[in-house]
Amino acid sequence: MVVPGDKQSLVEVKQASGVTSQAILTHGGLLYVSESIGDANKNRQIDNFRVGTYGQIYPKLKLVDSVSSWVPGRFVVVGYYV
Repeated sequence: MVVPGDKQSLVEVKQASGVTSQAILTHGGLLYVSESIGDANKNRQIDNFRVGTYGQIYPKLKLVDSVSSWVPGRFVVVGYYV
């Protein structure tokens, strides 16, 4: 539920180029995520709408090996093919 004046009730992220944006609404323990991902060079746009708990929409990775030697500030890149 969007509450007027409550900045925590709705979050929107938009890149300056305008080809990628995301809006997130939380209500009743669920996230409502609307995404628009585009590539201006390929004239391609992908729209996505998801509803679920935080863990369902942003799952944690289960790693096989120890990461105890990793230092803060390092990045993990996860890719998927569509």
